[in-house]
Amino acid sequence: MAEIVYTLQSKQDRYPVLRRNSGGYGLAYGIFMTVFSLGCVSASAGSPPMLGLKNGWNMVMYSLAGICLITSFPIALWTGRKSPGGRCGMRKPRDVELEAISL
Repeated sequence: MAEIVYTLQSKQDRYPVLRRNSGGYGLAYGIFMTVFSLGCVSASAGSPPMLGLKNGWNMVMYSLAGICLITSFPIALWTGRKSPGGRCGMRKPRDVELEAISL
């Protein structure tokens, strides 16, 4: 959910329409929970028949690997390049000399 909030904050700068009322947070939360619920229901309904097959665990692992591979593309496209300070400037600079001495 944090990634969705970061994306909404960056989109609000580009599209002032999103600043009205709640700024889209309610809609984003609703869509997130709907997709999460659908994932839970489909996993609960699909797992027992799949695991009962001869190569059930192999099928589960290959399908999870495929889902991770397919979903990495939209994530890479929507998150964009990482800035040196991190998203929203949350990453603090570290002193490299002190870090090398402490090791």
